[in-house]
Amino acid sequence: MCKKLAAGCGASVFDVSTNWGHQRCDEQTLRSGNCGLCKEPLWCDDPGNPFGFAGTVRRPEDWMRMFNKQDGGKAVGSRQCKWKSSQKRTFIDTMRTRYIARKELHGFDFCNLWNEVNFYVGPGDGGIKHKFWNNLLGLLFVRTSGDENDWNRMHQLHDHFANLGVEVPMFAVNGEGLVKKSDGGPPVEVIEWWDPDQPVDILAPPYNLERVMPGQASPFRAG
Repeated sequence: MCKKLAAGCGASVFDVSTNWGHQRCDEQTLRSGNCGLCKEPLWCDDPGNPFGFAGTVRRPEDWMRMFNKQDGGKAVGSRQCKWKSSQKRTFIDTMRTRYIARKELHGFDFCNLWNEVNFYVGPGDGGIKHKFWNNLLGLLFVRTSGDENDWNRMHQLHDHFANLGVEVPMFAVNGEGLVKKSDGGPPVEVIEWWDPDQPVDILAPPYNLERVMPGQASPFRAG
């Protein structure tokens, strides 16, 4: 069951042993599959359920109060809650609020800049594998942070899916820039291009989204 937790129930195995009050689990409980945090998502807003946040994260302001600048734990992004599909508008408004705050800060705020949809595929997955194939739009290479190994892995994944009978297109795009931290740590992403008051065209500069064709030469090689 803890494989499902690691695939996106809302908490991380990095974090559940320390930061969830009475709902914490030690390593032995995790390994035995008896951790309650492995069995139920930590919904941001589920007022009828006493588990997790019990409906206390209902608005963008609630999410910012709970997570902004304190999403770290042992690993950045390890402390989170999960929005339901019916709460898509609230999720979008929350992420907009969060990115505006990051842009104004122009630096690191102990949160990742991306969002993920994770799932566990295994016995009794409830059809998740088929949903994956039906919703996989493409493989994406980010030019501003990727390297040749990432480029090659994308092509290897493309070939693997093709061998399974699924043609998955590949794309390349520019992401926001990286700046060096003042403490000498690894570079962090900053929001420079995105303007919350302007529409975004990812086909145009500075993003320049384009289709990558199978066998296309690596951009890291001359010629």
